[in-house]
Amino acid sequence: MPAVKYLTENGYHVVGTGETDHRVFSGIKGYYSFENLKISYDMINLFSLMSCFLFIGQNSGPFFLSTSCTIPCLLTDTAPHCEGPVEADDIILYKTLCLNGKPLSLVEIYRKHEDLAFWRYQGNDGLTLESNTETEILEAVKETIARINGTLVMSEEDELLCEKFRELPSKEMPLSYTGNRTSLHILRQIKEELLAVPPK
Repeated sequence: MPAVKYLTENGYHVVGTGETDHRVFSGIKGYYSFENLKISYDMINLFSLMSCFLFIGQNSGPFFLSTSCTIPCLLTDTAPHCEGPVEADDIILYKTLCLNGKPLSLVEIYRKHEDLAFWRYQGNDGLTLESNTETEILEAVKETIARINGTLVMSEEDELLCEKFRELPSKEMPLSYTGNRTSLHILRQIKEELLAVPPK
């Protein structure tokens, strides 16, 4: 909700497609569902995905349609952690993995629990997945909009954190060659742990 409000308050129109629960956003001026148009919903869905300014959605969704049209993507609630979008500049937010109630950091997942990054969860009853928070999505939206508009300011430390994150995935993971990263908001939260990781 805060991310949608941020976009609409800054002059962007937000279109809900696919299986979006439009009722959640129905009171927000600048949010559109196109449900009641006398046009094929599938056709308007395709048009929206292939002509939008920015795609925001899950990696289980049709983001490949948008990225094939060189539209920037922000993927949320992503799993498994070995995957990434196609374009290197796209931001990806992963679901939080909790082992026996304890959230695992991205460093722990890639360096100590690589099997979990590959979605090998079978037999692990103590594992749970948590969705991204509203704050995580909002901060990633702000960063993505700033990058697209050319106003994103990154410090030397931010650049280093991005570099260190890109060193985490093994070469067997698609993420290692797409070059994507998670948001600066999340990287800054795990700064100390990330900077302490020795190179592979």
